[in-house]
Amino acid sequence: MDRGYDCGAAGMAGGVQVTDVASGDGNGDEDGQYLSATAPGQASEAVRLRPEAPGDSSCALVSAVEAAPPAQGEAPGKARPAKAVVYHSQNYKQQLLLIDVQALIDGASSAPDPLPALLGSYGIDDAYLAACRAACAALDGAIAVRRQAMADKVAAVARQALADATARRIYAGLRKVARTVLRTSPEQIALGLDEEASGDTALFLAGARHAVAAAQQEPYASRLAAATWNAERLALAGATLDALAAAILARQEAEQVAIEATRARNAAAVKVRRRARQLRVAIELLLGQHPELSRPVWF
Repeated sequence: MDRGYDCGAAGMAGGVQVTDVASGDGNGDEDGQYLSATAPGQASEAVRLRPEAPGDSSCALVSAVEAAPPAQGEAPGKARPAKAVVYHSQNYKQQLLLIDVQALIDGASSAPDPLPALLGSYGIDDAYLAACRAACAALDGAIAVRRQAMADKVAAVARQALADATARRIYAGLRKVARTVLRTSPEQIALGLDEEASGDTALFLAGARHAVAAAQQEPYASRLAAATWNAERLALAGATLDALAAAILARQEAEQVAIEATRARNAAAVKVRRRARQLRVAIELLLGQHPELSRPVWF
């Protein structure tokens, strides 16, 4: 069940900066994303996002940094600082794969005689190289699409966090004033004043909507109006809750787009990796059968 915040939103709300870290072997078969989480005043820590389903960005955080064992001569209880981790906004292994395969294709296309004829006898002809280029172009495009999808998701998470903060601030003001005029237990129950506002976004939204709807009805509306909360202010409170609901929906849609973009990128990477494997095996076999040939610098 979507509670209004995914891992990214929770990280932002807690002052934690989250970024992608390279993961898997770069072939699109990763079983999770690695992220860095940096809280204010704390050292950054590498964490692993384990998706509930393939490509799903709703996830559990699993620490990937452990205290190093004490060096010789150090006190057993003294932890050594963890090694620095380099973070990347995209899967850098897939990007390296793309660069390597493009170098193979360019090298095979421009190789001097007699290598082109020999490559053709092993199936590496112009048509095959064109298919390899098409696979690389597809991966390059998928990487760009996924990058933008992740940027859109982060922006949607930020907009949801802002809408949540605005709705909570206005709703808190209504509750404070309502408690000054609605003193009996039944009155407070009717407007939800007998309980704290939930920290869960979905529960907060549902409870606040019920409370605002009740506040707009008599006998509460006239009493609240006499205490500065007239119909216009109650309507504004309802509008902020509607804005929060819309922001949650927009964040969910952006998250789904990011999931699909990640899956498409990974599928394109699988195809390029297979092409790379085919090229390398064929060229390695060719060089083994023709020891008189020098190994190309691009291989």
